[in-house]
Formats: sequence, C-alpha cells, structure tokens
Amino acid sequence: MNGRNRHIQYRKSVYRKRKIRTVILTLVAVLVILAVAFLVIGLLLGKQSETRNEGRGDKETTADTIPAQTIPSAIQGYPVLLETADSSTFFSRVEALSASGGSYASIPLNTADGRLLYRSDLAISLGLQGAQDRSVSVATACESVSSLPVTLGGIYYLTAFAEENDLLRSVRLSEEAAVIAETLRDGMDEVLLVLPVWKDGQTAELIRLMENVRALTPKAILGVTLPPSAVSAENGAATVDLLSSHADFMALDATAYGAIDPVTYITETISGGGMRYYLLRYGMRVLIPSGTAAVSQDALIAAVRESGSKSFQILS
Repeated sequence: MNGRNRHIQYRKSVYRKRKIRTVILTLVAVLVILAVAFLVIGLLLGKQSETRNEGRGDKETTADTIPAQTIPSAIQGYPVLLETADSSTFFSRVEALSASGGSYASIPLNTADGRLLYRSDLAISLGLQGAQDRSVSVATACESVSSLPVTLGGIYYLTAFAEENDLLRSVRLSEEAAVIAETLRDGMDEVLLVLPVWKDGQTAELIRLMENVRALTPKAILGVTLPPSAVSAENGAATVDLLSSHADFMALDATAYGAIDPVTYITETISGGGMRYYLLRYGMRVLIPSGTAAVSQDALIAAVRESGSKSFQILS
C-alpha cells in the first residue's frame, strides 16, 4: 500500500511540475507576443510622427516655410446674382458658369448698406424687408441648381457692426445671425462674412455671431473677411490667429480701391505689410471687385495670381 501511495504521489508531483512548466511557457510566449506588438506599434507611431514633422526642421516659420497641409485647395469664385432684371434665371447663370469651367458661384446676399438681394420670409417677418422687394428665395434658387457641380458661396455684409449703441448692435447681430442661418438651411453651401466697418474690440462679438449661427445651423461653413487695416494693425497677428480658430476660412478684402487703380491696389495690398505671409499661413482668399469697362476682370485676377495667391472670390 505504501508503495502504491508513493507511486501516486510521484505521479501527482510530475503532473504538477508539468503543469507549472506549461503555465510558465505560456506566460513567456504571451510576454514575447506583447513585446513584439508594442515594438511594431511604436515603430508605426514613430513613422507617422516623422511624416507629420517632415520638412519643419528648426527654422523660423515664414511665407516660404509654411507647411503645405495648412493651405487648402484654391478657390476661384465668380459672381452670380440670385435675381436679375433680365430674362435669365439663376439656373441658367449657374449653368453657364459650370459650362465655362467654373465650380464656385460667388453670390452676394445683401448690399453694403444691408438690403437683401433675395426674398427672405424671416426678414419680412422681422420687418427687415418689404414683402414685394424681391421674388427669388435662396431655397428656390439653390434647389434649381442642385444637380450642377457648383459650390454656392454667399457673401453677406454684417452692417450691424456700424451701430454705435452696443445694446442695439446686439439685437441687430442676433437678427443677422438668424438671417444667415436661414440661407444656410435653405441650401447655401457657405457664407463669407464682410464687415464694412472694422473696429478694434469687436472680435469677440464677431465670434459670438458665428457661434449663434452654428447653434441654429450646426453644419454651417462660415468665413470672415478682414480689411488690410485689421491685419496690419499692432494686434493684427493675434486677431487673425484668433479668428482663424473660429472661422472655417478667411479672406482679405481688396475691394476698397477708391480712386486708386484697382490692379495697383490689389498688388500693393497683397505685397505690403507682410500680407503675403498671412495669405499663405492661413490659406486666405482675396476678395476682389468685378471688372469694369476700364479694367477687365482678367486683369484683376492676374494681379491676385502674380502676387502669389491662388484663391480669389469676386464681389459683384
């Protein structure tokens, strides 16, 4: 009996040793697999980091060293009116643009003094527009060209910023935010905001307006147009950087040429005060006027391109 017990105990001991050895070998195998996995993941992350930082080096960022990924594809926006006095329709005008190779319609939504260039039921209900002022709505116009491969970009003057009284300005900004949101809901792909009057200290109000529009239309794509004076101001760099973090895109306003030759004005505006750096750094568009009998549209566009910018939007 004792011999049999010893034999049984011996077999149990051998079984335990084998079991322990199996467990140890399994743990070693698992550790090796984990080590290899971590090594592979580390190599992949390192390669991605190198790719992101490639070309940056330790040089100071200038117009010639702007990372290419910060510059969006070029926008070439040609003017198209929502409503005209002739026999053409919005569809025929956008169709003609597409047929000529254009893919972006630059659409003025209001005038510099705030008059809407389309029919808005919201504006009528707010008393901002007469019921007989316009007949074409944004919804109808956008629906008519939904089959065409053209981006519809509205241009909207924020005239509320000309109001000196901050309480009245707040009310008017709320109204404008609602009107802008209406155009986006009705089919406008994006809206470029223009401030006829730029004053220091109103940056926060402009950001708040964009937030209000996005609260009403979460997928809103909004751009901000800055006059040269705002960019070249003492705190211009901080202003541009702040707005770029809230706007989907930005533009430089080169339309206020006054008595100066518009081609000369565009060239000097872009080349002066380090403006070209901002255009490249933030991928800014250049907002330019329509051509005239004295100066062709092609000449104005050429002035933008020769100054180093590839994106422009024409204000009709």
